[in-house]
Amino acid sequence: MNLSKSYLQSVSTDELLQIADAHGVFVAGGLCRNLIIEELLEINEDTDLSNNKLLKIRNDDLFLDDEGDDKGNAGLAISYNKTEIHVLLRDPMWAFTFWDFYKPEFLNLTNDPDFDSFFLRVLLFYENNLSEPYDSFDIDVTESDRSRYFYLSFNDSVTRVELCSRKIEGEISVLARSNLIRLRRENIANNLCVLDNDVSSPVYLSGISALKKHHFKNYRQAFRVKEEPKIERL
Repeated sequence: MNLSKSYLQSVSTDELLQIADAHGVFVAGGLCRNLIIEELLEINEDTDLSNNKLLKIRNDDLFLDDEGDDKGNAGLAISYNKTEIHVLLRDPMWAFTFWDFYKPEFLNLTNDPDFDSFFLRVLLFYENNLSEPYDSFDIDVTESDRSRYFYLSFNDSVTRVELCSRKIEGEISVLARSNLIRLRRENIANNLCVLDNDVSSPVYLSGISALKKHHFKNYRQAFRVKEEPKIERL
């Protein structure tokens, strides 16, 4: 039933209470009619919105259909149709980067017969030299990826991420550059990575060797040795 304000105002108080009960509205003793009517109108408005399963907008493919989304994200944009990338810290150890594409540019790239893949290039800078990175590493991503966590060494202090495309012949194009972020890890003790292999028998039996291999395999950036800038003597 479509509950309009004029209809609710026209019914008797007993009928109004019955309608409220049918819609699960608790009516305390002495509650005035106007408050009951306002509550029923709010419920009716929410019901109308939930029945609209597909938002009619000019560019449908930029928005979610709430029928296919079970997290309450109906109407949220999944793309802003712009090629860009951003990076921020999740915690002192992990950074989070997310990106998007301008749709015509994305289609031109992926439909090119020479197109190979997308990847992220993580650039590392000294605090006193933000113009040129001293190190970098690449992370391959798929065409459907739009975000990624990555791990950095305790020695790294400033980073940014580039969204790149790669052709079959090896040609690389930088599509977007992120903001710079400062990691400020100088106060974190570098004691999370076990670098020495000479451990006692009880420690060996604890499985530390397997843990170290797993750590190196998944967080190898933390094991890089930071090269100090070379100073030329006059």
